Amino acid sequence: MGYRSDVGYVIRFKDIDTMKRFVAVHAIDEHTREALEDCKVCIGQSSPCPPELHFDANYVKWYPNFEDVKAHESLLSFLDDNGSDYIAGYKFIRIGEEIDDIEEKYGGDDEYIPWDALFVNRSISWDVYSRMKGDSTIAIVSEAPDDPDTNS
Repeated sequence: MGYRSDVGYVIRFKDIDTMKRFVAVHAIDEHTREALEDCKVCIGQSSPCPPELHFDANYVKWYPNFEDVKAHESLLSFLDDNGSDYIAGYKFIRIGEEIDDIEEKYGGDDEYIPWDALFVNRSISWDVYSRMKGDSTIAIVSEAPDDPDTNS
């Protein structure tokens, strides 16, 4: 079965031309081309919204020795070394099965690191209602029971 993780990253570019140049460089290699094909291209409608590549995968085996994982990691490590040349930054998050297994990393050009694009959200989910049978309402008593000490 193996250990599973939820993984996501965003690569934010200065402009479309920079993104096209990044994709062209990485499309040459079969593995990184497949990694790019796993990404969604997000281009904002307004000018202050720079172009981004988004990747997300849920309940996957994210092992460093797997070829697909190496390819995704190589896209990010390329920006660690060349982010200012490509005017791009990234943020990566991996959440493992264990409660304390959360990995976050970022790199590239500091101005383009997408701090606001993805984050870990901890919440409480309830499944109690789907398991209840019959009437699930609570009767509210409108009168307090008689207190023998206060009765006159």
